[in-house]
Amino acid sequence: MKKFKLLFNLILISASCLLLSCTPNSLASIPNNAPISIQGTITKIGNTPFEQIAVYIPKYNTSIPLTFKFQDHKTKAINNQGKKLKLKGLFQINTKKLANTTKEIKFYSLLVTSIN
Repeated sequence: MKKFKLLFNLILISASCLLLSCTPNSLASIPNNAPISIQGTITKIGNTPFEQIAVYIPKYNTSIPLTFKFQDHKTKAINNQGKKLKLKGLFQINTKKLANTTKEIKFYSLLVTSIN
């Protein structure tokens, strides 16, 4: 009976670890051009000549700029600012070097292919 309980507990702990490890903890753990589905609030980031439409994701406590494959998706996002939407697309990572080339900075964005 004790062996059964021990085996059951080990299986339960293993299953819990697998389920918890399925979702990435940070944006850095998502590979470039990975298809993802995200739910978040549509916002604008930046100032007037450089404004971008973005999605705020509370899980990561960050806003990701959006690029759109189709113009009607962009229009829908603009019309739904401040509302939660579910977006599907490709997660993109761009690295840029500083002017003195001492450091590289990663910039994340989402190429939107579907909006619900």
